[in-house]
Amino acid sequence: MCIRDRQRTIEEVPEVAWDIMDYSKKPVTIIYDNPKGIAKSAVNNDNSLGIRVVKDTFCKKLISKLNRPIISTSANISGEKQANCFAEISEEIKNSVDHIVNLRQDESELKKSSTIIKLDHSGLIKIIREKKKSSPDKSYTNKLLNDKNLSVSKVKEEIVELIESVETNSNKIHEAADVFYHLIIYLEAHNIKIEDIEKELEKRRK
Repeated sequence: MCIRDRQRTIEEVPEVAWDIMDYSKKPVTIIYDNPKGIAKSAVNNDNSLGIRVVKDTFCKKLISKLNRPIISTSANISGEKQANCFAEISEEIKNSVDHIVNLRQDESELKKSSTIIKLDHSGLIKIIREKKKSSPDKSYTNKLLNDKNLSVSKVKEEIVELIESVETNSNKIHEAADVFYHLIIYLEAHNIKIEDIEKELEKRRK
């Protein structure tokens, strides 16, 4: 899927999603909530959708030519072992499809499987911490991690915008997500762990 397709398929693309794609050195599939314009049969029961932005040249050209995303599945019969290369695809499947692309059929090297990240707070924290350990780059997340003055100003700004959105009853979820995202970065930059906060909240329940 190309970036344009992702933007028109997902209602709200979180800021961190762009960072995940830019930062990762291995294939990444991101689970987004509330997809739009997608067949119900392709959407999970919790109204989420796994989207992978491809880097393969052929796939990118095919998607560009079709001018729309492609729904795909693994090349194995349900319950059977997943095929890691063309030679491992069963003859039953090969004989059932309309067309087989004459490309990379002789490859036998195992490829890295996709890392699957659902953009709940655990997935968000994972990528923030990986960026914190890395050298500074041009991503928005890393910029916030390395500029604490910018980070605190963004937290204050997003809180004001959230209050306004609640009072006007508009775009509340989007603004709340922005507050959550910027607050976690601010906390991580100051070595305050969300896990410790969760433990503290758990104590208060008792």
